[in-house]
Amino acid sequence: MNPYASDPGDIPATDMYADVPLYGRYFPRPDDFQVDLQHINSLSTASLQYWASVVELCNEAVRIYPADEGGRDVFALGSVIVKSSHLHNSGNGQIKEIDFSYADANELQAITIAKSILKDVRVPEILFAGKLNGRQVLVQERLPGVGMNIALPYLSQGQKESFRQQSREILRQLHDVKPTDGRHNRSTSSKTPTSSEMAVFMHEKEKSSSQAAILIRTWLSCTMTSMSLTS
Repeated sequence: MNPYASDPGDIPATDMYADVPLYGRYFPRPDDFQVDLQHINSLSTASLQYWASVVELCNEAVRIYPADEGGRDVFALGSVIVKSSHLHNSGNGQIKEIDFSYADANELQAITIAKSILKDVRVPEILFAGKLNGRQVLVQERLPGVGMNIALPYLSQGQKESFRQQSREILRQLHDVKPTDGRHNRSTSSKTPTSSEMAVFMHEKEKSSSQAAILIRTWLSCTMTSMSLTS
C-alpha cells in the first residue's frame, strides 16, 4: 500500500485504522466543512456563538478519539480538528473536566516556535481556544496528508532511516531554541501549572508535556503531509 494514501477509499480492510478512516488521514474534498475566517481566534459574542455551532456539528460519526471521563474527545470535522468534551454527560448537571488551559497555551506557543524553525513545511494553525458552554474547546487546522504513526507500517527501511536522520536534525535545531522571556528553562508558557493542569499530560493521549515532543510531532506530521501531496 502507498504509505501516503489519504483517501478513505484507498484504505485496505487490513489497515490497523480501517475502522476509523478519519484518524490520521485527511483527503480534502470541495464540500468539507470550512471555518468562517472572521471568527478565527476571536472571543466576541458573535464568534463564541459561531464556535458553539461548530462544536454542535461534532458527533460520534466524526469522533476519531473518545476520551476518558474528564478528558476531551477529538473530532475530525472537515478541514479542522476539534477537541471538546461536550458529548460527556455527568448526569448531575455538573461538568467534570480537567483544566486544559495550560496544555492549550503550551500547544499554541510550541506551534509558534515550530513555524519559526520549520521553514519548508506547513504547520497547523490554532483557530480557537476558549470556553464554550462551560467546557474548554480547542479548534485546530487539519492538514491534508497522513500521520507518521499511520504510515509507519508501510514505510520501507530506507524511508524509516531517512525520517530518523531528519528527526536527529530537527532535534539539533530544537536544542538551539532559546526561551523568549529570558529564563533558562524551556517551558513555553509563563503560567505555573497547578496539579490539575499537570494532570492534562497524563489524561490527554494525543498531547505531550514536552515542547520538543510537540514540535517533533508537528514536524513529522507536516513532513508526511508534504510528501503525500507530492507523491
